Amino acid sequence: MNDHITITGGIPLTGCVSLGGYKHSSVLLTNATMLLSQSMSTLNNVSKTKDIVVLVNLAKNLGCAMQIIDNALFVNADNLTYRELPDEILSSVHGSIYLMPVLLARLGVAPLFSPGGCKIEGRSEKNVLDVLVGMGAIINPDKRRLEAPRGLTGTNFNLGNLFPMSSRAGATKTALLAGSLACGITEIRHPYLRQEIF
Repeated sequence: MNDHITITGGIPLTGCVSLGGYKHSSVLLTNATMLLSQSMSTLNNVSKTKDIVVLVNLAKNLGCAMQIIDNALFVNADNLTYRELPDEILSSVHGSIYLMPVLLARLGVAPLFSPGGCKIEGRSEKNVLDVLVGMGAIINPDKRRLEAPRGLTGTNFNLGNLFPMSSRAGATKTALLAGSLACGITEIRHPYLRQEIF
């Protein structure tokens, strides 16, 4: 096994490389498609990562029709329904955490679980839960789920006062997803601005 890399420069580069879509956008947009009812969504140039494969399987278990053909994801979430999902699958990737705001916004109920993925400082379900509770969700620890029987309510969030910068990405994404179907206006001050968000 080599313990070094040798690069010889000065040679013109030629060829063609096909790049997959930005992983974080694919995860957020895949979750966002489940907010829609009575329509078909198509996401092109989707990166086929473990997060996406797991999300597609979770969505199918929740009644969505999802299919990846080449690099396109086709979604019909008309029949989205709440079902108990296995913790080991929910907790296997980080992107599944955004099912919480989607299911709460559409159905008024979502599973309560800890996300998987890389253990990054500031990344936890607490940030997601704080935003959802701020919008009217109730944590039901006995049933291990979140409930919003009267729906979610738009809220003003000053994320700069609520979360350190390292925690704002999840809070921003949660507020965007949940706020899209919440009653009223959701305002997010000091959001975490990343490529997948804007």
